[in-house]
Amino acid sequence: MDHSENFLTLEQIEKLIELPVSNIREMLIPFVYFKGLVYGHEHKVIYLDGYYIIEQTELDYAIYNREDLECLENLDRDVRESIISIKGCEFSNNCDLIDVEVSLKSSLEIDVILYSYKQLCEIMKNIGAPDPKSINELSKKEYAYDIELVNQKSNFSLSDASKIAANVYKTSIRSNLQQQYMPNTIALIEHYLELLSDCIKGTNQHGFKLHTVELWCFEDDKYGESASYSYDNGTYLNQKATLDSKLTIISKREFVRWCEYENVDTGLYYHQKDTDESVEALLLKNEKLKKQIDEQNMEIIDLKWIESPKGKSDYSFPPELQLSIDAFEQLCLGQKTLPTNEKIKEWLTKESKERGITHKDGSTELKGLSDVKLKTIPSIIKS
Repeated sequence: MDHSENFLTLEQIEKLIELPVSNIREMLIPFVYFKGLVYGHEHKVIYLDGYYIIEQTELDYAIYNREDLECLENLDRDVRESIISIKGCEFSNNCDLIDVEVSLKSSLEIDVILYSYKQLCEIMKNIGAPDPKSINELSKKEYAYDIELVNQKSNFSLSDASKIAANVYKTSIRSNLQQQYMPNTIALIEHYLELLSDCIKGTNQHGFKLHTVELWCFEDDKYGESASYSYDNGTYLNQKATLDSKLTIISKREFVRWCEYENVDTGLYYHQKDTDESVEALLLKNEKLKKQIDEQNMEIIDLKWIESPKGKSDYSFPPELQLSIDAFEQLCLGQKTLPTNEKIKEWLTKESKERGITHKDGSTELKGLSDVKLKTIPSIIKS
């Protein structure tokens, strides 16, 4: 029977409990996964494969002298020991050896000491401490960055995207600038940088194309010096092209799509959100619409040429234009104080219906002028 899920290291226990693990370490029974030969009953050699309690250990004095031991103790460092005997338990897959101590045929240097999750739960219960977290918590990936904070960003530089993929990105800008990476970490970052670059260039083996918000590449100028130049987004590039990883920008949406393609777990996600249009944008759009209406109306309505009280011209105007002219003559011409727009609007509404003027609202024909014209004409004839 596989009991591997029951056993943890001290580092794993630290993540599951709310106490410092050093507070309970002495209460924990040390285990080891042993696979080898031991001396059983009547000194008979038998083969074991399972989890056993570490019963007796010894120091290898060929490695450590007294000064070494004192130095390690002062530094609070563990001294490597070798196991010489173990004892069977319920997790040993050998019911004949439960609570039975056996000696190893050859001493075994301790590599990793394990501890029972079942015993850990019992200890925490006995001392009245909160229960340990579920052991399943250990299988959750730990990210080097705050997922919620990073997920608020809309775009990433190619450099930052490769660090996120390698799980070494830091939320703090200062941390990213000052961070020093180990050689194996640098290799991992470069690996993801190459994968991302291939998809941006269009040279991915499966034809996956990663589109950018901004695309920059290094090129040698006429003096032989390298400089970065902007390219149109979506441009297909040669494999030998060198992208500027700091200036090339990828949207989070595209980056998440790439992560899904490459099966890279970054914890990031993208959900489309409906947003309300800003009031300022609506007002600007309304102003532009009014201006367009005014310009269109001014092409057919120009009342300022009417300066004589002689009356109407013999020229026949369209009904709406004639209505506007009449409104000017009756309500505005020769008046020291011009009527309000609302009064003009009332006159236009009544007169337009009496004159049989109509307008369409979708597929429906309605009597009188439209609301847009009723709002526009008063301002024009008073100007």
